[in-house]
Amino acid sequence: MFAAATIVFAVFSHQRLYHSDLWGHLSYGRLICAEGSLSKTEPFMPLAKGVEIKATAWASQVIGYQIWTKAGPHGLQVLHGLLLGLSSFLLMLIVERRTQNWLAAVIGMLVAGGMGYHQICILRPQLAGVFCFACLLWLLESKSLGRRTFVAVAVLFTCWANLHPSFPAGLILISLSAAVVVLTGLRQRQSLVQSLIDDRVPMLILLAMMAAVAACLNPYGVRLFFETIAVSANPNLRDLLDWKALRIGTRQGRTAVLIAALLLALLWRNRREVSMNDLVLFVVTGLAAFLSSRMINWWAPITGV
Repeated sequence: MFAAATIVFAVFSHQRLYHSDLWGHLSYGRLICAEGSLSKTEPFMPLAKGVEIKATAWASQVIGYQIWTKAGPHGLQVLHGLLLGLSSFLLMLIVERRTQNWLAAVIGMLVAGGMGYHQICILRPQLAGVFCFACLLWLLESKSLGRRTFVAVAVLFTCWANLHPSFPAGLILISLSAAVVVLTGLRQRQSLVQSLIDDRVPMLILLAMMAAVAACLNPYGVRLFFETIAVSANPNLRDLLDWKALRIGTRQGRTAVLIAALLLALLWRNRREVSMNDLVLFVVTGLAAFLSSRMINWWAPITGV
């Protein structure tokens, strides 16, 4: 598995640097470093002069710019490789823990990478969100949610909220996991009260609440939640390819549908029992991905696992 993660690192650390996303974010990082503060209005686009903005990925922008100034383009390529190499290794650890099979772990990693490739091939702040999501998946695999898990999740969400505004995906992941525990109890003919007081449910609810509080440790506090919702609902995003529905006519759409269809066919053929948690996460993130292709960042790792 370590060798496979190393190969992922090697491949993406040689990925060419392109796309306006990268250079735009580096420009914002340069401005933040030069002024020592976050801009309150749009600083670069003449047609948006005076329009209020929120630097929801300011930490990623600053880190990227600092790496650019000290290590040049090769430093950014290494960053790209590290983020995806570590994310791949975490996904493989999850699968290996479940199956005790390193080959299954590598195949799961390849499935996730193949499905999400058209998003992860570009270096931009959302890769920090992809890495944070993989970290959360790994932390939630713990059978007992102890103090260390709570501390790790608090640190993770504090970093995530400053690196990229995709942290609500993590809150949804924890909330869905709690809901699934309740549903599982109801399927086993437990009463609703018995299902709610299951040892894991209160811990997951507390974990979600603590993660939400930790995410407020950013320059905008709780307002960042509302800003994230406002940005995702902005009508200007409808013309951006990443925010459009996942279409079969695109290479990304065909790849996702093919992998998902093969997975479902294999599960049906082998009559393998799938946990309700995996099934719910697969369906919810899949529906989100078909509504907006950018959501494939969360569907791909779930599918790989």
